[in-house]
Amino acid sequence: RCITTNGSICAVLLLNDLMDFLFCSSPMLRMSFITFSSRASTIMKLTENRVNIRKGLNSLKREIPGGDTFMHLGLERVSFCTASVIIALTDGELQEHQLITAQQEAERARSLGAIVYCVGVKDFNETQLATIADTIEHVFPVLGGFHALRGVIDSIIKKSCIEILAAEPSSVCAGESFQVVVRGNGFLHARNINQVLCSFKINDTITVNEKPAGVEDTFLLCPAPVIDEVGKVIYLQVSMNDGLSFISSNVHITTTECVSPLFIHLTCITTARLFIIQHICCFVLCSDFPYPALYLFHLPFLNFVIFPPFFGSQTTGVCSSHPLKKRSSE
Repeated sequence: RCITTNGSICAVLLLNDLMDFLFCSSPMLRMSFITFSSRASTIMKLTENRVNIRKGLNSLKREIPGGDTFMHLGLERVSFCTASVIIALTDGELQEHQLITAQQEAERARSLGAIVYCVGVKDFNETQLATIADTIEHVFPVLGGFHALRGVIDSIIKKSCIEILAAEPSSVCAGESFQVVVRGNGFLHARNINQVLCSFKINDTITVNEKPAGVEDTFLLCPAPVIDEVGKVIYLQVSMNDGLSFISSNVHITTTECVSPLFIHLTCITTARLFIIQHICCFVLCSDFPYPALYLFHLPFLNFVIFPPFFGSQTTGVCSSHPLKKRSSE
């Protein structure tokens, strides 16, 4: 996020309030400060270091506003930021040449993946700013002057803030396919929804990008890559411009070892069968010819005898009680 300004101390107060909110909601947010008038200066390079950002704000307070409104010079510097969001703040109207070059630089920044917003204060031309920003909805007019800047903070945050807050599930089975719900804000801020990408950074070495199956303002439904190894950490990122730049986060998913549901099902069936068979005893009570064997079955819940058909006269044979075997009469 690069912020360019040719405003006054009130602009610094705006940035201070804006950052207080963004620091809490997006801990990994990176920022840069660039000023422009008749020339452009990079007050602070793109950084996520909070101490350096505070120092950059203090340096910005010492800047004396004034001079020309050469916004294109500030946007030229922004191109080196590789920013995902640009907020250009100005209090002046641009001359024809300044406007054309500013439009060109804004378009170049967009080609590198940036979303461009403009904040106009006091003597600005909203129509001009609408041709520099992505759309008229990306322009924030402040009609009450610099002292009214704080009143647009909520609008700026709502429209420009894109963040990743959580992922569901937080752990997955290694070797299995899954979908992850990425929760956050601002996912519909992309110029083209078809350019939104879910990005999975695996152990800081491999990055896999996937098209989301669903895009809403507060969540993405993302098909995730299959990770075969246990213990891998997958960090989530989101791109709003088809991979030109990424919004990073510390939200991650971990792969764990899981037992297959099919294995559990088969194990349960096998155990149940063994349990039943273990409790079945078959005894041959009488085995003399011409009688077929007489069997006694015993189950935990039932005892019964099977009497085979009677053939011939009464036998004088010897009965056996050996399980599951026949014993011939002597």
